[in-house]
Amino acid sequence: MELVVDLSTAAVTLEGRDDMERFSVVVVPGQPDDGALAGQPDDGALGAVAAALSVQDAGVVEPSGDALVTVAAVRRLAGEAARSEGQPLAPGWERGFTKMLEYADTRGWLADGAIRAHIEWAG
Repeated sequence: MELVVDLSTAAVTLEGRDDMERFSVVVVPGQPDDGALAGQPDDGALGAVAAALSVQDAGVVEPSGDALVTVAAVRRLAGEAARSEGQPLAPGWERGFTKMLEYADTRGWLADGAIRAHIEWAG
C-alpha cells in the first residue's frame, strides 16, 4: 500500500489498497528540482509534503523525515479509491487492515492513531 503525494497538485491518494504487506509514502515531485537527489530531499520538498498531508488531513512529517499517516486517512482514502473505480472495498479489507495495524504496532510503527512510514521519492 502506498500513500502517494503529488507535489504538482498537492493531491494525496492511496494506491495498492489491498496490499497489506507494506506501507510507504511515495512523493511525486512537481518539478525536477522538487524532489530528492539520490534520495536526499531538501527542507523545501519535505515542507511541501508536510503541507500536502496537512491540507488533506492525512498526517504530518516528523523532524526525522518519516511521515505519520493517520489511520483514519488511510481508511478514507481507501474508500475514495474504491468509489472512484465504481466498486466497494474488497470483502475483508477492514480485517486485513486491522491485521496490518496490529503488526505495525508490534514493530513500533503505530502511535496515537497514526502509522509511521518512510518517505520514498519517485524519480
